[in-house]
Amino acid sequence: MAETSPPPQGREGRRFPVIPLLLVLLVALFLFPYVFLGRSLLPLDLIPVFQPWVRHARELWGSLPPAHNPLLDALQQYYPRRVHMQEALQGGWLPLWEPHVYGGSPFVGAQQGAVLYPPTWLLALFPPALQFGWSALLHLSAAAVGGFLFLRLLGLGRAAAATGAVAFTFNGFIIVWLAYPNVTQWTLCWLPLALYCWERGHQDRDVRWLSASGLVLGLNLLGGHAQSSAYVFLTWGAWVLVRALAGPRPLPTLFRGLGLPLLLAGGLALGHLLPALDFVPRTDRAGRIPWEAVQGTSMPPAQFWTLLLPRLFGDGTAQFAQQSWLPLDGHAGLAFVERTFYPGVSVLVLAVGGLVLLRRGQLTAETQRTAEGRRGESRRQKAEGSGQGGTTPEHLNAERLNTRTPEHPNTRTPEHLNTRTPEHPPSPTLPYSHTSLLPLLARFSLVLTVLAVLWAMGTPLYKLLWWLPVFGQFTAMARILCVAAWPLACLAALGVHAVLGAREAGEETPATGQPAVKGMAIAAVVLGAIAAVGHFIFGGAAPEGVQQFLAAQGRASVDSLATRDLLLALLWMAAPVLLLGLFAFSRRSPLKPALVGGLVALVVTADLFAFGGTFNPATDPALAHVVTPEIRALQEAPEAYRFLSVGPDGQRGSFNQWMPSNLPATFGLPDIAGSDSFVTRRYRQWETAMTQAAGGAGPWARPGMGGLEAVGVRYYLTGARELFPGNKPFVGTAVQEDPGALPYARLHTNVQALPTQDAVLENLSHPDRFVRIALTSGPNAPAYEGPPTVTPFQVRRVNSNRLVLEGTAPQPGLLVVAEQFDPAWRARVDGRPERVVPADHLLMGIPLEAGQHRVELVYAPAPFRVGLFFTLLTLGAVTTLLIAARRRP
Repeated sequence: MAETSPPPQGREGRRFPVIPLLLVLLVALFLFPYVFLGRSLLPLDLIPVFQPWVRHARELWGSLPPAHNPLLDALQQYYPRRVHMQEALQGGWLPLWEPHVYGGSPFVGAQQGAVLYPPTWLLALFPPALQFGWSALLHLSAAAVGGFLFLRLLGLGRAAAATGAVAFTFNGFIIVWLAYPNVTQWTLCWLPLALYCWERGHQDRDVRWLSASGLVLGLNLLGGHAQSSAYVFLTWGAWVLVRALAGPRPLPTLFRGLGLPLLLAGGLALGHLLPALDFVPRTDRAGRIPWEAVQGTSMPPAQFWTLLLPRLFGDGTAQFAQQSWLPLDGHAGLAFVERTFYPGVSVLVLAVGGLVLLRRGQLTAETQRTAEGRRGESRRQKAEGSGQGGTTPEHLNAERLNTRTPEHPNTRTPEHLNTRTPEHPPSPTLPYSHTSLLPLLARFSLVLTVLAVLWAMGTPLYKLLWWLPVFGQFTAMARILCVAAWPLACLAALGVHAVLGAREAGEETPATGQPAVKGMAIAAVVLGAIAAVGHFIFGGAAPEGVQQFLAAQGRASVDSLATRDLLLALLWMAAPVLLLGLFAFSRRSPLKPALVGGLVALVVTADLFAFGGTFNPATDPALAHVVTPEIRALQEAPEAYRFLSVGPDGQRGSFNQWMPSNLPATFGLPDIAGSDSFVTRRYRQWETAMTQAAGGAGPWARPGMGGLEAVGVRYYLTGARELFPGNKPFVGTAVQEDPGALPYARLHTNVQALPTQDAVLENLSHPDRFVRIALTSGPNAPAYEGPPTVTPFQVRRVNSNRLVLEGTAPQPGLLVVAEQFDPAWRARVDGRPERVVPADHLLMGIPLEAGQHRVELVYAPAPFRVGLFFTLLTLGAVTTLLIAARRRP
């Protein structure tokens, strides 16, 4: 009777995916408050400290504890984007324009709206405040499962692969950016799956898997964060290059392996990329950022202490005083999330053990068996069990195995097939096989980790990247350290495999186990000593304000927190060494390899959970929907308008005296201010002119000045207790109305055409400019010499991309709309096309003849239409390819 063939070693085959399922459950456990308790990942507990809620905090909530973690940008940028996206999808249109920030601004071109990213469409089924937690569940699960599959495909044991998957998924960089989904969730988390699909396609020479890799890379591009996407391509491309150079035909392999996935990824993402390439050159991030400015955002040397003690300088949470401090050594001050990369000290210790596999000869028996060919191994064992003798590549089913033999001249041997039997040992002439993959992975991981550290430190090596297209526009150089997250996870997996792999294969004496454990032990001692030195120098040395805050809140002292963290770090370093050491140095250990590997994976999990499990907020989503009398009054205002939130002195410096930028958009309030990574130069130039008009104290230092009246700012939300000059109360002094504000849409019958844009800006900077005379510029700019009067037009916003204006022009003039000018706006006047010109530099102007008119404005960027066509074309081509492609017989 034939033996039952075991499942292939390099893949899970048809085995029930127990470990991938456990990894998903582990992700769900980490996200327990968001998945099972309905909490929000957003810092919504910040809302009560801002205007206008702070005026009603006592009656709404009573006394409130401090916010858990003030991740402000998550609240004022990422959350409003999700609200806008959901409103658009539920309304049946795509959000190409955001009318509520900066007086209107491109939404699709600004990238982070991720308009064409498929998961955002799925997440729109959830309330926006809950989308972030469910998004984390989806993407962290994809990272964990993808990492596990990739490492298994390369021949690692299940426990080792699971350890690597956990190390990458819960890496500190990924976790601290969870509330900023574009940065890690929608980009970096796709890296393992992209590598798995490519490696599967490369090994099997299957164009379908290479195509799948291109689709995953396309998702990474559509995720809406160019910097993180570039790091994914950098890591993926480096692995493809290394694999190609290690094979027998480097150039064809490189051409095929890079060409098809990159072509598909670019084609799939063109609907996202073309609008961005059109918009970014018109923003304040256009052009290459000066090297000195970029280098100032590198990783400060003192920050590397946090690779061992992540909270040594605080972490921004209430538990650690909401203030991170650091001796910056001349570097630019960055938020905690910008400087954080905690790989886990247990991961670092295990990674040192993985370095024993750098030598080609030090492979475990399991890896050797994987090298013999996954299918060939199974068939050989079947043949031996049935008494048919050894099976060699020449005698395998040629049609099934794609093997070139004299009997089957039209087939060829895959480069990864190297089946071994006692009668037919592996051919020494084969230049490539899986026996080289683990040393190759070890070398690749070591080199990439070292490069990532050197890049993050701002060495000349990063300047080589800075000269490349796209990289020269990235700020926050320290972020590139995230590139080390994946290779460190791979090295940790290799360290576990070096100890457990041979015993799992049935060998009594592991070839690499004891050297690996010795290396881990040395690493644990050295890293423990370094951590102790860092604790001795900086532990408990937080600024006085931090210590006073903790004392006032009745929390643990800085000293006790630092001591606790040191003891935990020493525990996480020692635990994997003890577990693997007892196993490796015991010839007949009663413990099973799977049990030991599972315990090591749990140690890594506990290490990373101890850091990241309490970092992110878990707030009540109802806080996002609290409508105060001030907000309700603005929502019910009788006419279209712009509004502005300012502090008591007209500035925005007092943290709790204004409404966070973009957050008004979630209530449908059209702000003239905003917050985004990409702001048009047009807006920045106008803002500078307003600063000059206000006497140089800031663009909003004179609420009610002419420049603000000209852009339709009628209402001011403020913490002031007195009225600003010229204003009248709308909701007490909390919301003040400027009766001199011009209508949102109005016809100017007196328009002055100036020769240049600079001349317009100079005119705008005058504090007492007569705003009823509109300004245009250029040789063909419209000009009118009628009386300096304005006639209001009615405004109806069909959706964010479309406006309908109706009214009567008593005489020819320029219809000025308080919406930021963009070249993609198209106008039709009574059904006929009409040009749109900049008015008062920032706004839109449409020339009109005398009479009654209906004007329709549509935002329709041509790059998006062209890119969307190619995106759909690529998607159709890939779908056809995946359906029609068959494995070559």
